[in-house]
Amino acid sequence: MVATEWRGMNTVNVATAWHRLAKLAKINRSFKNKTKMTHDPRVQILERLALQFVEDFDCMNLTNVVWSLAVLEHGFGGPGGSQFLNRALERIVEAAKVRIGPFTKSRRLFCRLSRVITHAHGPKD
Repeated sequence: MVATEWRGMNTVNVATAWHRLAKLAKINRSFKNKTKMTHDPRVQILERLALQFVEDFDCMNLTNVVWSLAVLEHGFGGPGGSQFLNRALERIVEAAKVRIGPFTKSRRLFCRLSRVITHAHGPKD
């Protein structure tokens, strides 16, 4: 669907596609091949759409995309990845500050993802 229908995809479609990829990877460990994912044109389309929609995702869709990237251990192929992750995490924290009750899980997710992202994308020694 991504390869042919990407022009009509909205924020829910994009978040759902990332989420399904991550669920497949959890079921089938061999599915999580970083090299193949990075070069797959459908994944590249999803990367561009996620970056395009980073300001438009609602909190649930945003956390689903970020969770999916963490499960897939996938950083975007180019510099857009850090741009997406930084802005996505900022938005999750903003939502958590405004709505402490409903977004408690998002705050925990943010803390965990921050550690994963810092470790995975931190400065190389």
